[in-house]
Amino acid sequence: MNPSVDIILTGGNLNIQPADASGVFGLVIAGAEPNIDLAPNGFALVKSKKQAKQLFAAYPGSVTNAVCAFYDEVSEGTPLYIFGSPDEQIEDIANIESGLITHLVNFSGKRVKAIGLLTFYSVDTITEGLDTRIHTVIPLLQEQANSWKQQNKPIEFLIEGKGYAGGALKNYATTQNTNVHCVLGAENGNTAISVVRALGRKAAFAVHRNIGRVKSGSLKIPTAAAVTLGNKAVGDWNKIDLGDIHDKGYITYLVNENAPGFIFNDDISLCDPTSDFSAWSRNAVIGEAQRIAYATYYRVLKDDFDVDDNGRLYTSDSKALEQDIEDAINNQIGNSISNVNAMVNPDPQAYAGLYTNANIDNPNFNLLSGGKIYVFLTIRPKGYIKDIVVALGFGY
Repeated sequence: MNPSVDIILTGGNLNIQPADASGVFGLVIAGAEPNIDLAPNGFALVKSKKQAKQLFAAYPGSVTNAVCAFYDEVSEGTPLYIFGSPDEQIEDIANIESGLITHLVNFSGKRVKAIGLLTFYSVDTITEGLDTRIHTVIPLLQEQANSWKQQNKPIEFLIEGKGYAGGALKNYATTQNTNVHCVLGAENGNTAISVVRALGRKAAFAVHRNIGRVKSGSLKIPTAAAVTLGNKAVGDWNKIDLGDIHDKGYITYLVNENAPGFIFNDDISLCDPTSDFSAWSRNAVIGEAQRIAYATYYRVLKDDFDVDDNGRLYTSDSKALEQDIEDAINNQIGNSISNVNAMVNPDPQAYAGLYTNANIDNPNFNLLSGGKIYVFLTIRPKGYIKDIVVALGFGY
């Protein structure tokens, strides 16, 4: 008897890319309108448009259209983890004290690499071009991102530019929200869909690739959709105005000059553009390298190992761990980087600058007294001209 084989056929996937291994993402849907309440506990997993439509059958229109846009850009079968609640305001969800983002991350098995926040409520006040609550949420999301980096589970956050009507925008290029991105633009008046479309496009790309890459083709926006930026069609915006939006740190739609349709302008973060962490693509590479380094450490050194008389990892074991980390990163994301180098417990005098830049004044190498294994990664993502140094501290 032949073994049973399930062959699953899905439609609508022509010219749609399969997900990259790093493209496991999440969505948060917040606001009293239209009272999203996902049974049984607010969390859900979808892997197709059909499942998304079934999940949101009670909320037709903008919510369903927004979630389904994910599968316009990436092939079905790609997981999308969702949290939705009628009782939580977006500020409460973003606040690290609420633990709601943590619940979503845990629901995904700590697999999500980026989370988009969608807001379905009426705008009360506009401040510096956006719904006032968006400006409140952005630094809260950066606090979340900092916390997840410390846990070696780095996450990027995207939020919609709710309430934007074409006025003067806050300049985020003077801030340090390096892992937060705000997406402007609407399809048929739906601003939430821009965030989900950005997530879908990123999920389909190699980890180092910019969502604004022209060669990847236009976004899969229906031809009949009215694509607007503020109160005007995207095609009516001049390059000076669009340049100002870009220079202030926002992601938005652009007319594709190489083919019919639209593309994203860039994958910039809400921060100083000279920062090493000012682009989602760059952060994604660094984040993957950090996750891989931690997984290698956890797999190799969480087992028993010897230490010297000072409780420090032997030099031979440090060198072996360096090689294991470099090999693992090259094997998993080698096509997305130009170079990687790992240093485990480098000499604090010879490499004083590394420790100083990581704000490590007195490194404690004694693992028996609460010390750490210090790992410094120098990474050069594809398309970047210099190495980025990432400092990691692993406890025993």
